[in-house]
Amino acid sequence: MSNPKLEAKECQVLECIAAATSLTSLSITEHALMPCAPICSHLTGLPRLQALELRWMSPPCRSDALALTVLTGLTRLVLEGAKAVDDTVAAALACHLTALRHLVLRNCWLTSPASLPVIATLRQLQVLDLSGNPWQEPELSSEDILLLSPLSQLQQLELGSYSYVDAQRSPYPVVYLNDGQNLFGDCPTLSGTSWNAADTAAHLIGTGKLPPFVIVGIDHAGPLRSYEYTPCTPGSGPGGFRSDAADWPGGGIHAYLDRLRDEVLPWVSANYPVSTDPQDRAFGGSSFGGIAALVAGMRGAEGCGFGALLVESPSLWIGDPEPETFLKEVLSYKGSWPQRLYLGMGGKEYSGTRRSYLPHALTITDYTSACSVQWLQRALAAACEVLSYKGSWPQRLYLGMGGKEYSGTRGGQRAEHDANFPRYLKALYASLTQAGLGPSRLAWAFEPEYAHTESAWAGRFAAALQFVGGGWWQRWLQRYTNELFFTVPRKLQAGVPGQLLFFNRRNSHTLQGVRGGLKMIVGRNGWEHTQHLPMKFAAEVQARCSIDDGSSDWLMVQLPPLTGDAYEVNFVFCDAAGTAYDNNDSNDFWLPVECQPAGANRGGGPDWWRTTVTVPVDATQAHFVFSGDCYGEERWDNNGGFALREVESVQALEHAGGTLEILELKKRVDPASLDSSSSSNGSSGSYSRSSSNGSSSSKEATGKASNGTGKNEKAKRQRWWDEKRLRVWLPPGFKPEDAPPGGWPALLMCDGQNMFEDWLSHQGVSWNLGVTAAELIASGAIPPCVCVAIDSAGPYRSYNYLPFPPGTGQGNFREDAARWPGGGADEFLGRVQHELLPMLQDRYNLSQDPSRLAFGGGSFAGVTALMAAMRLPHVFGNVLVESPSLWTGEGRFLEDLAAHSGRLPERLALGCGTREYSATREHERYDVDQMLLNQYHEASTLLQERGLRGPGRFMFWVDEGAGHHEGAWRWRLNGALRFLAQGWWDA
Repeated sequence: MSNPKLEAKECQVLECIAAATSLTSLSITEHALMPCAPICSHLTGLPRLQALELRWMSPPCRSDALALTVLTGLTRLVLEGAKAVDDTVAAALACHLTALRHLVLRNCWLTSPASLPVIATLRQLQVLDLSGNPWQEPELSSEDILLLSPLSQLQQLELGSYSYVDAQRSPYPVVYLNDGQNLFGDCPTLSGTSWNAADTAAHLIGTGKLPPFVIVGIDHAGPLRSYEYTPCTPGSGPGGFRSDAADWPGGGIHAYLDRLRDEVLPWVSANYPVSTDPQDRAFGGSSFGGIAALVAGMRGAEGCGFGALLVESPSLWIGDPEPETFLKEVLSYKGSWPQRLYLGMGGKEYSGTRRSYLPHALTITDYTSACSVQWLQRALAAACEVLSYKGSWPQRLYLGMGGKEYSGTRGGQRAEHDANFPRYLKALYASLTQAGLGPSRLAWAFEPEYAHTESAWAGRFAAALQFVGGGWWQRWLQRYTNELFFTVPRKLQAGVPGQLLFFNRRNSHTLQGVRGGLKMIVGRNGWEHTQHLPMKFAAEVQARCSIDDGSSDWLMVQLPPLTGDAYEVNFVFCDAAGTAYDNNDSNDFWLPVECQPAGANRGGGPDWWRTTVTVPVDATQAHFVFSGDCYGEERWDNNGGFALREVESVQALEHAGGTLEILELKKRVDPASLDSSSSSNGSSGSYSRSSSNGSSSSKEATGKASNGTGKNEKAKRQRWWDEKRLRVWLPPGFKPEDAPPGGWPALLMCDGQNMFEDWLSHQGVSWNLGVTAAELIASGAIPPCVCVAIDSAGPYRSYNYLPFPPGTGQGNFREDAARWPGGGADEFLGRVQHELLPMLQDRYNLSQDPSRLAFGGGSFAGVTALMAAMRLPHVFGNVLVESPSLWTGEGRFLEDLAAHSGRLPERLALGCGTREYSATREHERYDVDQMLLNQYHEASTLLQERGLRGPGRFMFWVDEGAGHHEGAWRWRLNGALRFLAQGWWDA
């Protein structure tokens, strides 16, 4: 409801500002003007303005925000809480305000990196803060941040670290609080001091006292605040001590809570990945907002589904015409309450905010007797009803009160009444305790010297949050009960403080029997800057939480700050004396770190270089190499001689509700014409380029003509083993531009001809990949993804898929394979990595995040998949291995696996049957079946010993009675995809 007097006053203020044409600096907050004020349009006539701050003062619309583009002299612009500033407005501001050195767009409405290239044109920018925006991605990716690399003078970059996608599968707990304008910043508050909610929450999360959670502040309705928050008109209280509230409106609480339930909560859940489970959802407020929280708790089936209430200094005096009618309603309520209830109160609830307020008709003596004593008598009479109550109480109840509830808010007033409040609170607490509400269910706070102010509530806010969030950690630890460790956040980030690691001693082979303290030895980037960090028991840190008995095995540590150049964390665990270690069986533990490049300046961190290239309008591809001088020697980087493959034709078919595209590839660049000395390590070599008609030519790095004739034996046979056809299944409604943040997840499979259609498959039964993926996507088990299948090379299949010729196996049980070729697997994986995958990523907007890329195959291709796990974990973070032919080379591959000491992917699924040989042959060979099964078990053991431990990283499926064929792999594909796709949700 608008107020003409307020609007007229605002117009006068804005006109005065607009007339001050000599202003060079201006700061306005929502505390000064109403949120709907068209502030920006009134500033266009201030040509000398150099610094402008609008904190929590949102322009009413985009057009008003765009009015700031005329202030071209601005060097400092701060817009905080301006929801009208979206990606388009941010780009427009950056385009016109070219003199900016300091730009803050905090808690605005930037959802994508669309504005970053324009912001990057502000070459003089020294400070950039984009934190608090609802990015659609967990955080801006490294590729997005690289868009800011032209900002060579940038000294401070803040992007925030709230993770949306990380929470989609495990939503965050959430606390909804009334009077949202009083929570985060001091300027918009009534008293000039906020709850300091964000800093309090960050401290609790950073120290491990609470898991990550979200706070949603709901701004009040201004003059209609009492109407929205109360069930009746407030009245003037007992004895008329609040005569100022006599004419305030009330009675709109149920309409407010209906809107909260039907509009606000669904909108928040749709736009932010917060939990809808009542156990993870709390509601609260103070003063009239505390009344609203109590009403919400008593609404029963009509409520909003909150499992906890946070009630600070509720105005229980309200009632009209009879005071305290709501207090009586609460005390007589016989229904159910949420599981946890926190009640806080100060000792100077009235006098602490009023210095000499007295009703005109009463003397001090009259006021004392008529107001305080009468009110206390009524309250104690109502308390008797509470003390005699024998019904059930909620699982948790927190009571709080101050020692000077009356006199603390009244300067010069008599304080003898304050002594009654602690007696009242203690009696109520004792009664509730006798009723069975122990320390885990009942919490209260009484602070004798505190009043009815935001600063008092801010002081109790940490304790209140820990209590209402008492069960949040329990669900986290139960979720990871079978893991050795996990981190908060789940993806470590460079430059973000307060990141935690939790270690489950029970799941450690070497430390589970150690009863004393443990410590973590941690370094970064290959054990640089090593530190020894003592670990704390999680149950001690989370002392106010309801942790199950298994929590005694959980320890936690706060990781040291990760600088901007950190790309991995290395660590091991040991006892306090350093005599017993869990070091991943001598392989050490490591975790990747999301890097945040620090602009284009060269120094500590990534060494970024840039150049300007003129691209012709008719160009369809760009081919390039890099060269440079290294101590007088010219060095080249030509991607190892690889060139992206080109598509010659596409056939599109309907398949499993989506589209199956069959890509025929153009002929590869002849590798024989490439200088074999080229490599990515800087050695000199040649580069290749493809002409527009698909033919190829090459030059040596020095510019001389290549002397390679391409007539050697390898070149003659190359045309047989090159990849010629890809089959790409796209989910229903697929569009490259509609990819989720970071690109589409993708699975790349070998033996493409066996993946989708039975009539093409080797044994007449396909893997049924498209149908399986479609069913899992439709059920919500995995996110929409792209499935790519690479056709095999026919007779040269074994050459591409094996690192050596297969041989005949132990006991010559595979004499048919004696003359089959092998040894080209490394080259095949190189072509997949450098020629096929980049082309597919460009064509279909596939992700470049290893967590969202998978690679797999079966039989010979199962060996290829294991090789990818050892050689390309930085490319494919998920690997599917079905019935790998570990018998090849007389078991040589198992020796290579045993000797492997490097990284492995984030997840690996290994499947096999118990009749791998006999099920596909007319004669039984139980000895061969057992030998193959033993090899699979040995591979499983080796993989786990090298770091793939725990059900979250490794799945080994032994399928009883299954053989070595597509039908068995098809049967296990559903479970394998569910397992591998965990990383697609969490990336």
